[in-house]
Amino acid sequence: MAVLLDIRNASKRYGEQVLLELPFGAAVGFLMIAVPYRLSEAGGGLAEIATVSAIGFMPHALKILWVPVLDLIGTRRQWYLAMVGVTAALIAAAAMVPDPAHHLTLLTILVTALQAAGATTSAALNALI
Repeated sequence: MAVLLDIRNASKRYGEQVLLELPFGAAVGFLMIAVPYRLSEAGGGLAEIATVSAIGFMPHALKILWVPVLDLIGTRRQWYLAMVGVTAALIAAAAMVPDPAHHLTLLTILVTALQAAGATTSAALNALI
């Protein structure tokens, strides 16, 4: 009976973790799927799509530089909640860029900031778990 209760508790915790990780998945999915689609539909070439994607994903490689700050300023929960809000706002802002093929600089800045926020959300959550 005790083993069955442990499995139920572990399953519940896993489900909570999956839900809490959704902002990170939304940020990454937006850059992997929505941005290339929107750029190609707006007439952007493969080189532009690749450049936006490469620059946009850079924060994931560099997050080791700012993630230690999470332990110095505020709590992990505060970082997580703040970055979830920033992630949502940046997804909305990037989705509203008019004619993304002609506003590549703005789109690149928004999706790079989005990935930084998403990476920070994930790092804060991983520290909480």
